[in-house]
Amino acid sequence: MKPLAHWNENCKNVATKAKNAMHNNKTLENNCINYIRVKGMLKAQHVIKSSAREYWQDFCSPLHK
Repeated sequence: MKPLAHWNENCKNVATKAKNAMHNNKTLENNCINYIRVKGMLKAQHVIKSSAREYWQDFCSPLHK
């Protein structure tokens, strides 16, 4: 699988934290609650989407000159 161009250290850190939080609780009920909490706060998604947006703005900025 080809890596995403916008994937950086911040994206890696939030994705790892979200995954670890889900795996630390061994019961399905706790995992579901944590998943909903992480999904509701949108921490990881926000970081990844802003990273993608910044990457494409930097990538396209020379094209507009």
